Amino acid sequence: MQKIVLIIAILISSALTTLFAQSKIEKHYYNGSYSEAIEAFVQKEKNGKAGLNDYKIAAHCYGQLFDYESAIMCYDIALALDSSDMLSREEMADFQQNLGLKKNAFTNYELILKADSLNTRVKAKQAGLMMDFDRYSEAEQIYRELHLSDTTNIFFLRRFAISKYKQKKYPELINLLANKEQFFSKDLELHMIMADCFYKQNNNHDAIRLLNIILSVDSLYIPALSKLGYIHFSAYRNYEDAIGYYRTLNRVENYSDPFHLKNLGICEYFTGNHEYAATMLDSLSDEMNDDAIVPFYAGLSYKKMGDTDNTLRCLERAATVVIPMYTADVYHHLGRAYASKRMFEKAIDTYKKVQEYDPKNYQVLFDIGVTYEEWNLNRTEALVYYQEFVNACTNQRSADLKYAQNRIEKIKEELFFEGE
Repeated sequence: MQKIVLIIAILISSALTTLFAQSKIEKHYYNGSYSEAIEAFVQKEKNGKAGLNDYKIAAHCYGQLFDYESAIMCYDIALALDSSDMLSREEMADFQQNLGLKKNAFTNYELILKADSLNTRVKAKQAGLMMDFDRYSEAEQIYRELHLSDTTNIFFLRRFAISKYKQKKYPELINLLANKEQFFSKDLELHMIMADCFYKQNNNHDAIRLLNIILSVDSLYIPALSKLGYIHFSAYRNYEDAIGYYRTLNRVENYSDPFHLKNLGICEYFTGNHEYAATMLDSLSDEMNDDAIVPFYAGLSYKKMGDTDNTLRCLERAATVVIPMYTADVYHHLGRAYASKRMFEKAIDTYKKVQEYDPKNYQVLFDIGVTYEEWNLNRTEALVYYQEFVNACTNQRSADLKYAQNRIEKIKEELFFEGE
């Protein structure tokens, strides 16, 4: 459409051009022979005979051949000769965008709108650049105006929605798109935006409903698979359902996204596929070397498999990069790994780090008590920790609680008869 408009403009602007008397440049151009048209233009320019119409045709030919720099140079000369030609200015701005010269393009769009404030096509392009400049509020105002002027235009609605989404106006966006799902039934992007808004508002039910609608249209749509997997994985801890989405997702992505692979590995761990989880997560440890969760669950997987050496290796690695909220858990499992290798002194030191990071962790008191007994038969220290564990334990049905209570009685009896 833009090419047709430009051709008409060129015909009108050139007094010398008629249907029966075209220049060599024009003949090649109208035949779609852009390279030949440019050759003719270059020769004419060398002879000093190129005029306004020639520069405009050459600019368009360069653009068709993706030589945007040469196209812009030609338009610069053409606009110097006729600054009122807004179609040429618009196409030059479009080419500037293609080259990443967004500020130059924005300036040209502004000049066009000063001359024609009702040009919706240019308004939309200007708003798009505002989005690129993170000027979402200004873009929203323009897209609101464009949407209200043509409520059947799905492009304007989508961009209006995205401008709100970028500003985290989730309730407003939900209201905007409410009762319009039939209107954008095939627009997966809008469905994804709306689903994410529901998710951000803690409405997982409606988020899942919309995500399933997306998958009914495209069962391999990566953003929907990723979001569904994450909701089941993180919000519901529903690893059985999450694992199905993550397996499909990683297969579609050819196992290229480390974060999706990590989540799949953790799901495999929680669903009992420990060998697969250990192999996958361990292989990610170097690539995701600042993520303690990867070696942590790799270590737990090895532990379930009875591989104490790899358990210790992975948990020691996790302890070097662990983030605060997981520190106590990592050290707790690391302490148990040391104990299983009969490295009791290291186990005790590690357990005591758990107490530093999580004083409310009463289970570690039991582990310390057991370790003291197994390590050097230090029943006095073991008795202290068993007693602290019994006092702190809230699970009255715990097998460890019953064991500790029995050991307290037994140790007291032994110490009495030994005169301690």
